Amino acid sequence: NRFAILWTSLFLFSENKEEYRLKESVLIDPEKTSKKVMIFIPYFASINRPYSTQLIPGKKQKVSATFSLSKTSIKIILTILIVPVSLFSIPLLALGAVGLAVLETLYWFGDFFLLIKM
Repeated sequence: NRFAILWTSLFLFSENKEEYRLKESVLIDPEKTSKKVMIFIPYFASINRPYSTQLIPGKKQKVSATFSLSKTSIKIILTILIVPVSLFSIPLLALGAVGLAVLETLYWFGDFFLLIKM
């Protein structure tokens, strides 16, 4: 797993035992890491709700539809590029569950800041 190798290289020269245990937990169980990353999604989703519901009564239905379509398209494309090992014999990033967790968190984080700017 490429993400695990990157994570390991970040803590390679660490002498701290807690960081070493964190490194081992990422290598052994990426599901725990993905759950720790995705803990912020409910926060961003709940903050996004008032901003996204204001677009409809504000006569910005077209903006809302375009925004939703574009962000969903980008999310699908990035999911195809980040999660699988290969697609039609083309090697991809293969980050698996951890990559999807990071992608989902960044998706909601970006959604939050784009909605505030509208």
